[in-house]
Amino acid sequence: MILKHRARLVRHIFFVLACLPMLGCAHLQTVNPEQALLERAQIYWAARESRDLSTVYKMESAGLPGGWLTPFNASSIGAGIFISNARVDDIKVEGEKGIVTVSANIRIATMVNTGMGTFRSTLPDTWVRIDGEWYHETKKTVSLGKLFQERKKERLKQLKDQGKQEPSAASTD
Repeated sequence: MILKHRARLVRHIFFVLACLPMLGCAHLQTVNPEQALLERAQIYWAARESRDLSTVYKMESAGLPGGWLTPFNASSIGAGIFISNARVDDIKVEGEKGIVTVSANIRIATMVNTGMGTFRSTLPDTWVRIDGEWYHETKKTVSLGKLFQERKKERLKQLKDQGKQEPSAASTD
């Protein structure tokens, strides 16, 4: 009698253990890409709002192994920009790419005393799916000084090619 109960118990345990992996896979299949992206985007923008750079870094595509973003330079993401009341308004998924429309109150540090204060902005935000997980597409920051120098060189080359000289600072056009 004890052997029958023991055999039945073993069969039940084996059945439960055999079904566990299938239950886990079933859960993963029920989450649609839009819902998964919505959840990740909400976490990301909440982290941007609270300046939780650790979470932001972990969700950046360039923060993955082999990417160009390091924890040190991740602090430059959104530097000088203060975000509040961020909200995901829309999501579009096309294959492994997603566009999230985000609206938020923005305050730029250099504009605090200019009377401009905080303004509401809406922007498209690009995400990429890597190994089944959504990551914010990291954009490289642009140095305005470097950009200005490059544009000046291009303009001087155009003037030279046209046979004109560089306009002096004193000239008025």
